[in-house]
Amino acid sequence: MNTVQETEFLWQWKEDRAEGQMPDEWFAHRILKRTKQFVFVEYRVGENHPYRRTMKLNRAELEAEGKTYWSHGTLVIGFYTEEGKKRFDLQKQSYIYVPECLKALGLTKDATTADVKQAYHEKALKQHPDTGGSHEGFLKLQEQYRTALRMVK
Repeated sequence: MNTVQETEFLWQWKEDRAEGQMPDEWFAHRILKRTKQFVFVEYRVGENHPYRRTMKLNRAELEAEGKTYWSHGTLVIGFYTEEGKKRFDLQKQSYIYVPECLKALGLTKDATTADVKQAYHEKALKQHPDTGGSHEGFLKLQEQYRTALRMVK
């Protein structure tokens, strides 16, 4: 009887490339072998790159955390299980976009109306023309405040 075993992969997130060169993306690396202590993975630099290396990773950490790191000198490579990859993607999405009006007030995208009002009042005291701020800066702050209030409601 001929049985086919499903190929297992660990994932690596690549985002350290020069701006505009290539998009950030996940790379799959095939698991070659598992022992009690280690997982051996075939590391490839890219999809069509000839460089391949077998890396030995900590199995306990990988299974407990969903991720583990391989390091050599200053080079550190993170490897993720399928579940670890999903957690990483969810975490990444929560940090991606904060509207400019909230950034200007020093807030995150999960700010409440009360947070917006408090942050505005603190900034307004510093940027008001009567307390040494500029008229243009204060008008811009007011516009960002109104936009932020509409956004969080």
